[in-house]
Amino acid sequence: MTKRVRLYQSTLRIPDDIRALFGDPPVLSTEDPNAYWALLGRVAALIKPRNVIEWMWVNDVVYHSCEIRRLRRFKTLVIEEERKSLAYSEDELGRYESRHSRSDRCPADELDTDRGSALAFRYTIGLYERIDELLESAERRLNAVLREIHHYREGLAHLLEEFSNKIIDGEYEEAAE
Repeated sequence: MTKRVRLYQSTLRIPDDIRALFGDPPVLSTEDPNAYWALLGRVAALIKPRNVIEWMWVNDVVYHSCEIRRLRRFKTLVIEEERKSLAYSEDELGRYESRHSRSDRCPADELDTDRGSALAFRYTIGLYERIDELLESAERRLNAVLREIHHYREGLAHLLEEFSNKIIDGEYEEAAE
């Protein structure tokens, strides 16, 4: 638990040129752009990007992570919103139109039961599946970025090790000026 707290407190300042490169954070109007920047700073503090390429990968990780979180939230919200549309009381039934027939609707006292959830899920399954596909795609993109970072850093470490060994073994000579 302490480690998590330290991670959130440890935020790297994002250089102005990097902020300018990224532009406005890709957030919805209901989301806080400062939270995006703060998360980017926390991930950057963990990764310690050394160049613009690594900064772009850090931004990709944060972007895909936020998108995954948003889509997971949407899956729940879709069912909750549908559940609300299924509710009725006898006096409301005559006053309001609904896209559901009376037999497909749920009495208000059953709204927060498994029946209410099951009916809401039944009517949202297509949208739920589509969000799930988008979620799967975002997770694949995130994993691809993480693999790229790993290969880049692993390859860079290998090149530096080879170069260092050449220096140690005396195989490296400075170029004549």
